[in-house]
Amino acid sequence: MFVDINITGQKRSSLVNTGALDMFISKKAAGKLGLLIKKSNRKPRR
Repeated sequence: MFVDINITGQKRSSLVNTGALDMFISKKAAGKLGLLIKKSNRKPRR
């Protein structure tokens, strides 16, 4: 299932995964949207 989303004022379509605990975006997609990528000190959840 896809839904319409708005990221930094840009309309996109996104796939909904109802079983996901987190959401991710590729570096390429983030760059196209003008988003800043920074390193995190957070540890992955288990």
